Amino acid sequence: MNEDVKPQPNLGLFVLERNEISIDQFEEILQSQALGLADIFEVPHSAIHIGRVLGEGAFGRVHEATASNLRRMRGKTQVAVKQLKANPSADEEAEFISEINMLKGVGTHHNVVSFLGCCTIRRPYLMIMEFVGRGNLLSYLRMARQELGHPRVRNANHSSGRQAKGNSAGASAAQLPSINYIELKASNQCSELESSSSFFGSPYSNSQPAMSNGVGHRQPKPSFAETTYTIVEEEDSFEYILDNKELHNFALQIANGMRFLEQQEITHRDLAARNVLIDNNKTLKISDFGLSRHGIYTNTKTRRLPLRWLSIEAIRDNVYSSKSDVWAYGVVLWEIGTLGASPYPTISNSELIPFLLAGNRLERPEICTPQVYTIMLQCWLEDPEERPTFDALYNVLSPQTTYVNINSLSDDYVFPPIRE
Repeated sequence: MNEDVKPQPNLGLFVLERNEISIDQFEEILQSQALGLADIFEVPHSAIHIGRVLGEGAFGRVHEATASNLRRMRGKTQVAVKQLKANPSADEEAEFISEINMLKGVGTHHNVVSFLGCCTIRRPYLMIMEFVGRGNLLSYLRMARQELGHPRVRNANHSSGRQAKGNSAGASAAQLPSINYIELKASNQCSELESSSSFFGSPYSNSQPAMSNGVGHRQPKPSFAETTYTIVEEEDSFEYILDNKELHNFALQIANGMRFLEQQEITHRDLAARNVLIDNNKTLKISDFGLSRHGIYTNTKTRRLPLRWLSIEAIRDNVYSSKSDVWAYGVVLWEIGTLGASPYPTISNSELIPFLLAGNRLERPEICTPQVYTIMLQCWLEDPEERPTFDALYNVLSPQTTYVNINSLSDDYVFPPIRE
């Protein structure tokens, strides 16, 4: 064999195109794979062309990017790339690698954002995900609330076929959710939780004027959940619709994606409308697996967690399972039924656990039917074992259960507020 002729790489891993991927990086990956330090998901940095920032949190940032010749995907692919901010701590890097390793085993489902690859041999570490181009469900719901003239949704708006078109980038940006995370320690410290004002406060509170939603409440200023992102497109073909069937379909799709994760024994721990992305076809995809774990999980470290979506046992005992995800799903149903309202708007963080232990729950949104509110209450049962599985939730929602009844709204009904 001619010594000048190098062996052909495993084409199941990469297909090289001239000037697209660094040969040195490609060989580095092959060597790392041979040593067991990398796997088929590893991608050379030179194959990733980073673009605009889509969103950021305290530790991470998400970019739009173009990837060349990903595994089983020839040519260029539009992707979302998540990376840590500059100078991350060792713990932050370990958490990021843990998230990547967990995602490798998730598999594919049309209601879950797909993991496409990673760069972990050398820094900066990158997580390559499916690009979902229409932002998150919370922004969609709040845009629908504004565009359709809420708080009072008159039947004429629904039956006439009026559909709200997407706004320009400036208007859409005003709808970004303002959600901060609260730190919960492994010991029981519910009495020491931060105030609700800090929980809902926006880091951009002094940077931009508020935008009225027409009901005496101000829309939140641009902010981002810890690792989620919102994408604003300038096309006007995407429509924000308030429709009984669409809202029901949203609830069903989320249940379907969570049913898949439940089957994989993956606990998401951060299910919320802000962490459900939506594409051009109104397909919902569960995202943001930064807090996810396999099986039942007991938190042993201080974590930044979304308090108002947590179950009683998660807040009080730091125990997470698919049943705590079911609790969060009930809150998501409530978010859909209120078009993106903030949960427990009158309850402070320190008051929340006593409020829940006393048997109190979120009130039924007026447009939600009693049948759907019964499903929410089942998700919020104090005993985790009494809550339904996601498979059961999917099955009970699969018939055309009436999710909302717009005609039932009283003329003076005002949706629950969106807190800043």
